[in-house]
Parts: sequence; C-alpha cells; structure tokens
Amino acid sequence: MKKYKDALFVVSAGKGNENLDKMKIYPACFNLQNIIVVGGLGISGKQKMEGTSLAVAYVTQKIAREMLYSKKQKGT
Repeated sequence: MKKYKDALFVVSAGKGNENLDKMKIYPACFNLQNIIVVGGLGISGKQKMEGTSLAVAYVTQKIAREMLYSKKQKGT
C-alpha cells in the first residue's frame, strides 16, 4: 500500500466493536495517506445486508462515482 501512493485503498475497520487505538487491526491501522477506513452499521428492519463488507463496497462505489463525475466536469 505504501508503494502505491497513487492508489486509494478502502479497508474495513473490523467486525467487532474494537477500539483501533487500543487493538490494532491491519490494514486499517496503517498510518498512510491513501487509506480510507470504514465501519458498518446495520439498520434494523430496513436492510438485510449489513456490516463492514457492505460498507467497503458502498464507499468504494461512491468514491468511484465521484472520481468519474470529477473527470467529466474537467472534460478529461
């Protein structure tokens, strides 16, 4: 991850209620500028899929759309 400074990595914060300041979970705890760490919160009764796996996919999709939109706005 450190080697690929031009890439953006979206990673899970873990499946439990861990405090990442006290219990290190990797790659979430790498101190790098190109990492976005996400967690998952379920919405009781409204969604059947929940958790960090869904959260990573959701955030990745939002970032990709924003990057595509930004490129279209710039005309590239």
